[in-house]
Amino acid sequence: MKRILLGMLLGASLLANAAVIGFVLRDGDVHGGRPGGMPDLPHELRTEYRAVLKENRGSLSKPVRTLREARQAMMETAMARPYDRAAVITAMTRVRDASIAVQDEGQRLLLMVFDRAAE
Repeated sequence: MKRILLGMLLGASLLANAAVIGFVLRDGDVHGGRPGGMPDLPHELRTEYRAVLKENRGSLSKPVRTLREARQAMMETAMARPYDRAAVITAMTRVRDASIAVQDEGQRLLLMVFDRAAE
């Protein structure tokens, strides 16, 4: 019963994360119109960030897809019987690595905004 509840909670979390990522990729902003949740970007940088996200939409597609697949694999591993704790830890590491890859790409795009603003 405890594992079922854990699986349901993780599933809900994954859906929420997927919705936020999808929203950012589609519109380039969350949290009151601030791109990617960036709280203090001036309006002109927010506008440029949206443009950079739109220009580079494809560059985020693969890391986001990899993250989604890693999360799915982690859930499948966690729910498999017999339970293999070491395999779950390995799957969690893959999710973490994929999350970092998404963040790295997002920061690369944000750096493009700062570079353009400095020109």
